[in-house]
Amino acid sequence: MQTDIETPTLAPPDEINGPSSSGIKNVQRSVRALLARIPFTDRTAKVLAVGTFSLLWLLVILVRSHISPDPKDLVTSSLMGLAALLQQGAVSGRDFLSTYGLAAQIWAWTATMLTTTKSALNAYAMIGLFFGLATAVLVAAVLLICDRISWKECTIVYVFGALLNLFLEIPNFTAALLLLIAMFAYRTVAATTVRRQIAWAASTGVLCFVAQLVMFQLVLYGVIVVVGTLVAGSVLRRDSTLLLMIKVFVAALALTNLGLVVWFRFSSSSYGLLFDYQGYALEMIRAFSMTMGLLWELYWANTLVLGILALYVIVMCVRAVWNSEPLHACLLLSLLFASLVSLNGALVRSDTAHIAQAFTPFVFLFVLIAWNEWQSQNGRLLWILVAMGLVFTWPAAGFSAPTDLLKLFRGEVSAKRLAREILRTSKPLELIPASVLTPENNNRGDLPLLVFPQETFIGIGMKRPLVSPILESQAAATETLQRYYVDALEKQRLAGLDIVYGLETEDFTPVDGVQAISRTPRIFEYIYKNFELMASEQHRDGHYVIRARREPRIAVYEDLPFTAPRQMAGSGMLKLEAPSTCGIVRVEMKLKFRKNPYLFRPSGIELNFNDGDQTVWRGLVRPLELNKPFTTYVSLLDRQVFHTVFGANPIASRKWDHLEYHPLNAELLGTEATRIEVTHLQCLNSQMFTLPPQEDSFR
Repeated sequence: MQTDIETPTLAPPDEINGPSSSGIKNVQRSVRALLARIPFTDRTAKVLAVGTFSLLWLLVILVRSHISPDPKDLVTSSLMGLAALLQQGAVSGRDFLSTYGLAAQIWAWTATMLTTTKSALNAYAMIGLFFGLATAVLVAAVLLICDRISWKECTIVYVFGALLNLFLEIPNFTAALLLLIAMFAYRTVAATTVRRQIAWAASTGVLCFVAQLVMFQLVLYGVIVVVGTLVAGSVLRRDSTLLLMIKVFVAALALTNLGLVVWFRFSSSSYGLLFDYQGYALEMIRAFSMTMGLLWELYWANTLVLGILALYVIVMCVRAVWNSEPLHACLLLSLLFASLVSLNGALVRSDTAHIAQAFTPFVFLFVLIAWNEWQSQNGRLLWILVAMGLVFTWPAAGFSAPTDLLKLFRGEVSAKRLAREILRTSKPLELIPASVLTPENNNRGDLPLLVFPQETFIGIGMKRPLVSPILESQAAATETLQRYYVDALEKQRLAGLDIVYGLETEDFTPVDGVQAISRTPRIFEYIYKNFELMASEQHRDGHYVIRARREPRIAVYEDLPFTAPRQMAGSGMLKLEAPSTCGIVRVEMKLKFRKNPYLFRPSGIELNFNDGDQTVWRGLVRPLELNKPFTTYVSLLDRQVFHTVFGANPIASRKWDHLEYHPLNAELLGTEATRIEVTHLQCLNSQMFTLPPQEDSFR
């Protein structure tokens, strides 16, 4: 049998490839031609690197914004208060005082207005996202403005920054802004013509003004950085023209400040003297330095590594002055000046968070010089050793940023859902203390409300007009600031005002362990005389509404005579001539310090009120004046009954017969009181205090 076998014929090559294959080749050729026309330079690579890492940064911030911050946190409460007050038309620096200025207020307000509810209480996740966005943009601007930073150095900065979580906290946007000021100062030095130098110097002055409107101390830091950079540039480049740029910088800064205060003066009838804004801002810095100090919290090993890192960076920058070209040396010196002035932030409040924030510019500069140091074997080895120490000791180091990105890429969280939640979040009413959500208080919704001493979010949640002469009341420690606060309250009281007074309980402890009446005695005195409890029942949540009295209460001060059986320069004991049940004690004292308290952090004193060998009350007092007499109050009452001071009923208070005092310890950065003089003890309206029933029965 014969079988026919057909031999297949091959198609022509064009038919095998087909139109789809040739189309792909055409597309590939087109893409190659397009890429060939794009000038893919180092500048392009740098822009792509900065843009890519900035986008990843924003995704990390978005994931972390899902974790709601505590509205009782001081920073969170301030930012929410800023937004709510601007919604009322109140401007920071003009209508009230705050640690944060108008620029920060506008930024927080913008974030709030983008949410669905437009309530600052609901918007604090959006506010955190916005300040994170600001930090990312500022860091990107620092890297892009400087032409001497390559894309490789940018990559190292972002990767190392992610490993250390370097700029991912809200307060760190101030460090990024200070670095940007340093970069503007460098660009003034690097400008090739006088016209460009003038433009950059003027722009630097305007940028410092913007930084001032974020936090006032930033302008003080900025002036030091800019003047130092321009002087260094003049010496290194032998260009005396740069000294003239200091005048341009100062003129731009002065003119913008003048324009601001003129606008303040003519846009508000309550604004005082022309330069009150600057005067009160400096007074708040002074009050902060006197009363908000904390001992160094970081472990000695971590501190040693940070010290080695700072010394390493300083040596490398000084070496660059001798071995590098002038412009490169000016760049490093400008960032070094910013790093040095930033350390001041850790000299007053030396807790871990403030230490990390203060050293952030140093770490940024350390990472920035990595590429140059890796060009030599010895330099590479030394840099790696310091970097390893930093990774193991930096407080926020970890892989949380890459982990957050993996959550997005794996689909564990959705960026769209997170954004939707941030925009539409509505916080439940249980955030607001139930004791203030009564029908009677709701009927007084048209009256402005002051929340004291903190917790501004309560007024925002109650949708009441806010009154806050100084947004962070703990900062109103000096006589000048307390007078400003009281004068503003008096004007508002005449028009109508309620106060929510929050007790300092275990759930809401006093700031740094110092009672509000000890930190701001004049404000307490005014509230005591002019306000009274609306209801006498006790509230578990520790919040009480007090309203204006028809007639001011008369405050009677009864002297508490004492002798001093034991008194040394820095400590002692005062024994009352007769035991007392006084629950609110007015103390007049004077502290003298071992070292200059204007240069070193002044520590406070500890007071112990005792009845025989029984401790009645123990607490802290901070100096309200330096090397001058000052008067403050101390409450010996149980925290849960302090509100009864504003009522009319008798108050149970324990008996005490002597007071002991001694200075708090101070480390290298601080100074302790070497002489404590207690000159007067007085009791506020002694007739309102009685012995507790169990003690009275044994008399």
